[in-house]
Order: sequence, then structure tokens, then C-alpha cells
Amino acid sequence: MRLSLIKRTVAEFLGTAGLLIAIVASALLVVQYEPQLSLLALLVHAIAVGLALFALIAIFAPIADAHFNPALSLVMVFRRSLPFYELPFYLVAQCAGAVVGVLLAHMMFTTFVSFETTHLLSMSGIDRSSNAVLIAEGVFTYLFMLVLVSTIQNNPSRTALAAGLFVSAAIISSPSGAFMNPAVTLGRIFTSSMAGINSDSSVLYVAVQLFAAIMAGGTIAWMTSGKKKGNS
Repeated sequence: MRLSLIKRTVAEFLGTAGLLIAIVASALLVVQYEPQLSLLALLVHAIAVGLALFALIAIFAPIADAHFNPALSLVMVFRRSLPFYELPFYLVAQCAGAVVGVLLAHMMFTTFVSFETTHLLSMSGIDRSSNAVLIAEGVFTYLFMLVLVSTIQNNPSRTALAAGLFVSAAIISSPSGAFMNPAVTLGRIFTSSMAGINSDSSVLYVAVQLFAAIMAGGTIAWMTSGKKKGNS
């Protein structure tokens, strides 16, 4: 039985907040032991984020949609799996959850980490606007959307595992940091940790992510169109 919109919106908020807590908190933690970003620090960060996403989807997917990602929600509207009128509620919940998640992560580390600023929400100065980085972000967002849409459609019980594994692999493999999520990108504007992104780069990231998500949705629709006709 599908839950009410309010309950699903709360689930989107909580799940996105939890994801940002894992992203920012793990970034803050590893820097304490590896001031210069090393492969080991990146690996720990990637595993932490992947496991968190796996757990959050596993928790919320049986009772709600568990998108935690505006790009995925947009694709689901195009696929008519999510009513268009519900999309604004999802977007607000996801973006608000992202900012709150960053805030909570900072609050947990205020006595452990030396911030560049005393503010709990601090604008990032990390530039991620090079062409190579944007191409990488587009490629990995496209692949991530293929993974998510395909598993949600064909094998929902595997979505959490597939998403978690792909995110961990993408963080290690992509020079962009593999944000792959407009809400995550928004939240990471407000952290001065290594997980951050400056506001100018964030606009480019979101544009690339949305374009890649739409392309992935179109790819899935094209690949499954013959199967649908054959079953009709």
C-alpha cells in the first residue's frame, strides 16, 4: 500500500539528510588522519557513502520511493511512476534534507575539526568546473541513472545494493567526486571540507546531472519499448 504524500516526503527528507551526513562526516573524519587526500582516505570515504546509501534505500524503499535525488525523481515523472504534482514536494524535501544533513554533520564535528570558518554552514571554495570534470560528472550520472531506473523497474530488491556499490565505485573512479545528485550538489555548497563545491561549479554540475538523467531515462525507454509492445 502506497503511503501518503506527507509520509513519503518525510522519507525523502530523512534519507537525503542521512546521505549528506555520511558524505560530509566521512570527509571531515578522514582528513583528520589523512590531511593530504590519499587513496586510503578516498577509499574510506567511498565505502562510507556507499554503505550509507545502501542502508538508507534498504530502510525506506519498502515504505516509500527512496529517491533521495531530484534527478531520479524527474526521470520517474517522465516514466509516469511519480505524479507530476508530487514532484515539487519531493524536490523541496530532498534539497532541505541535503542542507540539514550538512548542518548536522558539521554540528557533530565542531569540537573535533578545525573549520576555516566558525559558521556551521560555510560556503565552499572548491572549484570543479573544468571540462574534464564536467564530462566525468555527466558520464557517471548517466550510468547511475541507468543502474537506478533499471533495478527499480526490473529487480527492486537489488536497488539498494546496486546503488551503494555503484556510488562507492564512482567516487573512487571519477575525477568529479561523483555527486550524481542535484540535492547533494546543493548541500555540498555549504561545507568547507574536501566534499565541498563552490556555487559557480554547482550550477554547472546540476545542469549536467539533469541532462544526463534525462538522457538515461530516454535510453531506458528506448531499450524497453519493444518489450512493452511484445507484452501488449
